[in-house]
Amino acid sequence: TDKGAPPGSRLRRSAASSMPSPDRGSASGALSRVFTYGGQMDDMTCALGPEPIAIIGLSAIMPKAASVGEFWRNIVTGAECLEDVPETRWRLSDYFSQNASERDKTYGRRGGFMPDLDFDPVEFGMPPSVLDSTDPAQLFGLALARAALVDAGYPALSETDHHRTSVILGVAGTTMQRAGSLSARMEYPAIGQAMEEAGIDPATRERVIRRFGENYPDWDENSFPGYLANLVPGRIAHRFDLGAASYAVDAACASSLCAIRLACSELRSGHCNLAVT
Repeated sequence: TDKGAPPGSRLRRSAASSMPSPDRGSASGALSRVFTYGGQMDDMTCALGPEPIAIIGLSAIMPKAASVGEFWRNIVTGAECLEDVPETRWRLSDYFSQNASERDKTYGRRGGFMPDLDFDPVEFGMPPSVLDSTDPAQLFGLALARAALVDAGYPALSETDHHRTSVILGVAGTTMQRAGSLSARMEYPAIGQAMEEAGIDPATRERVIRRFGENYPDWDENSFPGYLANLVPGRIAHRFDLGAASYAVDAACASSLCAIRLACSELRSGHCNLAVT
């Protein structure tokens, strides 16, 4: 037991994560699985030591799966989780074309779409007024981090000393939707100029631009923190009072794997005794 760990902790190095065990038939069987390093170790592993790391908590939201249990059930049963683009996401008539070379169109019409998140901002100490300015990735992060910590055995989060808990997440820049939405408002001059060159009268131009802007959130004091990738782990650390390292990793499609590797390094180096990743 690590002397810096919370009372009652039986593991020196542990991690709350979102990786299911591939050889268990149910999600519950994966929660207490202990993973160890074996075989050839690279230089970093040798330097930090081969101490085992346990994955003690899981949470996930995946296409057609609102939980780890549903996700694992889809894997076991071989469920088809791809589907046609739902009308609630974007209209095929606006963006789809069978002609793969047509500009500003996509020839793909199927994908994996995560279910909507039932998010109550008050539960996370957020006023409802900031939701329009907050990127969904930050909200998903809060909900999933809490679920993973609870699954790891920390139901009363406010009563747990997490001063040595890290949160290290893989967040690719393209994940953040709000940045694009807010940037769209900067196109007003270009839209107005195009309409002016087309001979559209000033009153109509103003009305069209105003209607265009209704599709996007307004700029306000919450906009800047609302679209930052590093605020995905930052909000988690702030809300749950996690006192060790807190940062995001952007390595494109390898972001999550890089985050897991760095979390393991934090654990083995002794900088934390629990990591959310």
